[in-house]
Amino acid sequence: MDGDTEHDKVEDVGCHVEDAVTFWAQNVSRCNDLLKLSCALAEACPQANAVFGKPDFSKIYGGCFSEDGCWYRCMVQQVISSEKCQVLYIDYGNSEVLNRSDIVEIPPNLQCPSVAKKYRLWGLQIPTDQNLNMFDVGKKFLSSLVFEKEIKIRHKAKHEDGTVIAQAEYAKIDIEEVVRAGFAEKCTSPGNTKDAEERKADGMQNQHRKIEVSVSTAGKQSEKEASRKTSRNVEETLRNYIGRKMRNLAAKVKALKEVRQTNKNSRFREQLSESIIVVTEGCLTVPCSLEKLQKIWAEYDLAQERIRLCRNVDEIDELIAKRDEVQQNLYSAVEEFILDVAQLPFSERSRTLQELSASLEMVYGRDSEADDSEEAFQQFFKWQSVKVKKLIRVRDNTDTALQILADWFGGILKCFDLMSEASSDLEEVVGNADEILKKAELAICEELDTDLNEPDEAEKGIIMSAYNKVIHNICQEQSMINVIQNRYSASVEFKKQVEEWLNRRPDIKNLLSIKKTMKSLKAELRWKLVEKNNFEESDDYSEFEMMGIKEEIAHLRNRVLQEISKEQEEYEKLTYLVQKWFPELPLLYPEAGILNYMNSGGLLTRSLERDLLDAEPMKELSTKRPLVCSEIQGQKVLLKGYSVDVRSEAKVIERVAKYHRAWDQQKEKSGLLQLLFLLFCKSDPLVYLMVPYYPGASLGALQAVTPLTLEEALKVMKGVAQGLQTLHGANLVHGSLHGNNVFAVNRKRGIVGDFDFTKSEEQRAAASTMVVSTLSLVSPELKMGQPATPASDMYAYGCLLFWLCVQNQEFGIKDDGTPEVDSVVMDDKVKSLLLNLFCCNRLTAEQVLRDDCFLTVDATPVSPQPGEEREPREECNSQETDEKKMPLTEENRANPTQ
Repeated sequence: MDGDTEHDKVEDVGCHVEDAVTFWAQNVSRCNDLLKLSCALAEACPQANAVFGKPDFSKIYGGCFSEDGCWYRCMVQQVISSEKCQVLYIDYGNSEVLNRSDIVEIPPNLQCPSVAKKYRLWGLQIPTDQNLNMFDVGKKFLSSLVFEKEIKIRHKAKHEDGTVIAQAEYAKIDIEEVVRAGFAEKCTSPGNTKDAEERKADGMQNQHRKIEVSVSTAGKQSEKEASRKTSRNVEETLRNYIGRKMRNLAAKVKALKEVRQTNKNSRFREQLSESIIVVTEGCLTVPCSLEKLQKIWAEYDLAQERIRLCRNVDEIDELIAKRDEVQQNLYSAVEEFILDVAQLPFSERSRTLQELSASLEMVYGRDSEADDSEEAFQQFFKWQSVKVKKLIRVRDNTDTALQILADWFGGILKCFDLMSEASSDLEEVVGNADEILKKAELAICEELDTDLNEPDEAEKGIIMSAYNKVIHNICQEQSMINVIQNRYSASVEFKKQVEEWLNRRPDIKNLLSIKKTMKSLKAELRWKLVEKNNFEESDDYSEFEMMGIKEEIAHLRNRVLQEISKEQEEYEKLTYLVQKWFPELPLLYPEAGILNYMNSGGLLTRSLERDLLDAEPMKELSTKRPLVCSEIQGQKVLLKGYSVDVRSEAKVIERVAKYHRAWDQQKEKSGLLQLLFLLFCKSDPLVYLMVPYYPGASLGALQAVTPLTLEEALKVMKGVAQGLQTLHGANLVHGSLHGNNVFAVNRKRGIVGDFDFTKSEEQRAAASTMVVSTLSLVSPELKMGQPATPASDMYAYGCLLFWLCVQNQEFGIKDDGTPEVDSVVMDDKVKSLLLNLFCCNRLTAEQVLRDDCFLTVDATPVSPQPGEEREPREECNSQETDEKKMPLTEENRANPTQ
């Protein structure tokens, strides 16, 4: 153009193509800038903060490109959802959808202008009637001309969005070949808006550079000059027609090769059709013996349930005989079923179905509607057959047309081969060349349309119905396999158990033998205790002889405890037999107390008595109930006495058992105080609960002597949250959480203490008026008379955490009784957690464990060491309360371990 100057020319490298006339390119002089940016981003982005909330569309961020995992500068174009955004990589021009976690803030020194620029070929546009196939092929064609090529670009104008209107050429190739290849057209209308913008921008640019441009208007051109120009254009068109035609055809052939290679193994949902064959032809059938087995097993379960519910000894023999008869039938059915299942490849089939389901979900997604339509597969195969036939016909036409073209080229080659002796008529060889080229081009275009066209809505419906049906069949068969495998495992166990007890019945001889031995030992121990008491008051008292008596007593106690351990092992065996195979044992042997043991969760023992232990009364803590300290095999324990009658005894045992079962699920990792034994005392109407004793380990005792650091407090309170999660998961509400029944073992691991098992949740909550400092641990809703819930436990938990963190700081109390968290100085993460524990919609224990406060806390469990002291000065009782050290109410000072 007349207005062009050398200053308009730059050399760029193409880096991304948007369509047949639009591309992005980087200036060749900025290669070092790109390298420096890459190094800086690689260093800064991994430690940078992710973008949350509403992103700034005018700001430059760092984005992790999904294909190579490297960081590049980007700008957010669109918010797709709360988790995903579409970004534009400003130094390259490509875009993609990223997770918010992959978009990060970058420092100000990296907020410089983009290296790449967006260019649009001057005077060209995409035809309005261009189809999707031609659009994609045109894009690939321009990419072949500019991608990673050094292009000479002549700036013509600039759009308001920053797009540069330019002319471009590579080597001696004019990039405007896209017009001659048929992928773009020239803008000829003088009223075209884009042309007007280009002319306006061109004029502004030239004025800025103070370049004088002389423009010849159409009205000043002579007819002769116009005629000559038209003539030259016609000659140019005729001269380049064959080359342009062949280049256009070659580009389409190249595109077709790529399409055929890409779709080589995925034509018309072949994966889905193969999956249909797998789920229909390879489906395993249910063994015929399963139905018979399940029927007899139901009869067997019914017979066992009748025995379990029987309370009349006179009826039990008949029920056992009926059960044994059904058991023999079941044994035969089990043997038959095991043989049938052993011959079927269930494991291999299950693995095949899982792999098939996973591969289909990668293509079609996880969300699928259950479809049991019998016609889904037929409709899919019918649609697929039509599509395949059409594709075969189209490909045959393409192959034929290209073969004719290749033969024609072969004839032309021979015709112009001066060394060839064969004579040929040029007119005959050339033939109808235009027709041959046209047919080849039409055949290629038809195949590209067939390959690249997406299924319409009706076709998508057929495909998704077939997919949903496949998934439905997979789930159905997998469910059947699971049922068969579970029944197979149960059958194997049943067969083994029946064969073990085939010619004999379990009895309680071992248990009775242990009890007999224990009775003798206990009698001997009682005599020794009487002897010790009498000798202490004797005039002939001797320290040496007393030491001998005490050693004998200790030896006898250890032997009694050993027998109790054997007794518990025997009870566990009997419990298993009762639950699985012989429910009649408690009724046949009522003297064994099997049901009492089972109902207490294995805690109740009548063999261990409080009188036989060397118990030291804890008088300062025994104002409400007896509380004594003892030692069993080197472990310090506390015995808490509960006064019960016939009705309340069963309720206490039920609550104790429920708590113990919750602990037993995870044991030391449960975060709960372990219950050791539930025992009785012959001298008074009390039931004693034995628990481990941790001197000086309660929060109240620790904070009074050596307060926990923030790190220690978080470790301890993580364990407490675990304990509350265990209780709440078992549908238990603590209702009495305070500083004297929460323990910090070794100042590392928090344990939630037990509560008063004679009271219900509501009674415990009503009695719990514990305060720390001026802060009540009772939640606002409990004060209003509402029942205790896990949320009220979490409020008390929050108060304890707040108390540990504020130390000696003063704080205010709101009208509803909650503390003013914002007025104290503490860690921001802890403060945020506390605010979520004092609100109406409180966090659960499970949510607290996932809070940021506890992410860095060492989660390695520390085994409790009852009686271990951190320092000699911490010999104060873990249950001891001192009004000067920690203000408590009168009620809870009397019974702090509730």
